[in-house]
Amino acid sequence: MRILIDVFSGPLKGSEFEFNEPDVFIFGRSSNCHCCLPDDPWISRHHFMIEITQNGCTIHDLGSLNGTFVNDIKYGGREPDENPEEAAKRCKSVRIENGDTVQAGESQLKIMIDLTQKEKAPICTKCRKEIATAQTEGNDFLKKGLCNECLEAADVERKSKEREKKDDYNKKFYRNAYDERKQGLPYVPGYMIVLKLGQGGFGTVYFAKRLSDGKELALKTLTPISKTVTQRDIAHFQREMTVNMTLKHPNLVSFEDQGQSGELLYFAMEYCSGGSLQDLVEKRSFLTPNEALPIMRQVLDGLSYAHENGFVHRDLKPGNILFADKEHKTPKISDFGMAKNFQQAGLSGFTLAGEYCGSIDFMPKEQILNYKNIKPVSDVFSIGATFYTILTGKGVYDFKSVNDPLKAILEDKIVQLSDCVSLPKNIASVIEKALNPDPEMRYQTAAEMRSALG
Repeated sequence: MRILIDVFSGPLKGSEFEFNEPDVFIFGRSSNCHCCLPDDPWISRHHFMIEITQNGCTIHDLGSLNGTFVNDIKYGGREPDENPEEAAKRCKSVRIENGDTVQAGESQLKIMIDLTQKEKAPICTKCRKEIATAQTEGNDFLKKGLCNECLEAADVERKSKEREKKDDYNKKFYRNAYDERKQGLPYVPGYMIVLKLGQGGFGTVYFAKRLSDGKELALKTLTPISKTVTQRDIAHFQREMTVNMTLKHPNLVSFEDQGQSGELLYFAMEYCSGGSLQDLVEKRSFLTPNEALPIMRQVLDGLSYAHENGFVHRDLKPGNILFADKEHKTPKISDFGMAKNFQQAGLSGFTLAGEYCGSIDFMPKEQILNYKNIKPVSDVFSIGATFYTILTGKGVYDFKSVNDPLKAILEDKIVQLSDCVSLPKNIASVIEKALNPDPEMRYQTAAEMRSALG
């Protein structure tokens, strides 16, 4: 993909902004906007946002006073006696097409979209060597993500295992496939799906048993939402998730397997019988410091390990922290890389301007302003917001003061701990530092935060 935003009229005439991967572009008077025009009186602090995805662009007016014009049609703008938040909530996102023009104040922008750029050579998921284009066309690469040599070796191993288990597998295969269809459960080869555990923003989770050895697992199924998804997009997503499967730590949910069954993508993961931290907080309203501290320390241990190995989660929240046991003694972080890889592969229909799977409550400002360059310090904010929520039973952002959650994040409307609950000073100071709107003032990694927590 290649998307070019050309400013052809106004104070910044001649400026160009080019994007080759999913990102966010914010226009306005504020210094944290990507295109900043502080002296244009017709521009609001945060005027409009363009969200770039693998499948094109959408524009969202952020409650501006004078509105945003797309091809001379006005979107947004405040009515008499209407505040910015009410205007932002009323205005819907608009799809941008190639060649469309956008005007705000004295500035005019032209959006040029090319979604057919040549992709980089893919990498074999096993040996990590670059694969020539001819190989991807001549073998089963798009399904397996393997070069010819690794594919042949995998086929030999697969056929050997199939011969050993053929009789027993076939008996279970036909019985379970019938039972699953009868109960309205999806069919995934090699697994017996027993029951549905829950549903989230990216997919549905089931309790399942692996037919080869009877092991109990959690099976997450995802369905690509975008209509333009190709098999190559799916292969890209699976390659990226294969890399995340290398993470092994007592406080991280381990990935066992992945694959595709019809339109469904599936992941077999370690089964955690104790539910999520979100479930626990909903039952209890909030946790005491003595209850929360052991959880916080272990979660930071797992996150520190991931950061040290070059991984950033991007979607930390209570719902993504699971318990291996019903006594809630061993927390584990789940879904490492799921949100990032699902969106960047173009499989997701979610946008920042719309409902972002409930994760926006735990999102730092730079995840909007600097979408593609998220670092461990952003995970620090999200885990700080998670700890804030489990100790207070409330969200970290003051969404009541605004109707558009994006405005609350961009304007740093964070509720101070002292305003809602009394906590020991040492715990409160650690969380408040993690939630500093300025990334440079936070702990830079989970290891630093873990050390401060003691």
